[in-house]
Amino acid sequence: MLVMVRLMLPYLVTRYVNKVLADLKGYDGSISGVNVYLIRGAYTINDLKIFKIDGNDTVPFIDFPVTDLSVEWRALLHGSIVGEVVIKKPKLNFIGGDAESEKSTGENQTGTEVDWVDFVKKLIPLKINRMEIVQGTVFFYDFTTKPKVSLFLDSLNILATNLNNSEEI
Repeated sequence: MLVMVRLMLPYLVTRYVNKVLADLKGYDGSISGVNVYLIRGAYTINDLKIFKIDGNDTVPFIDFPVTDLSVEWRALLHGSIVGEVVIKKPKLNFIGGDAESEKSTGENQTGTEVDWVDFVKKLIPLKINRMEIVQGTVFFYDFTTKPKVSLFLDSLNILATNLNNSEEI
């Protein structure tokens, strides 16, 4: 019975994450699957893509090839049960433009319409204490201007630790 549950777990978690993505206001997303690591207390989301509904269907707002969500074992030594998130090679695409302009396509993509904290809480039930972004890229496009604007920040590495004060410093 335990073996059957373990074999079904990736399928069930994939369905759950896709359901959470379907509930995003103004956005639609999907993942290709998950890998579950019971010993580590972790799961990895593969190919997370989120598109704005009625937006640019070729440029996803979020494109995360690998997202690892797990228990932060180091914090357990300090008596805290918290989580950590590691996102590898993420791409975040913002699309701007004057919504009042007659040239505007109505495809602004800024992410302000969604409570992203609530979204992440649904994916990991623990408070996040450590967050790492490895080799990230942030893009900004404005297709309504002449010439078109295309800016990017490449090779972004961020590490935020002790976000819940699990370690007294």
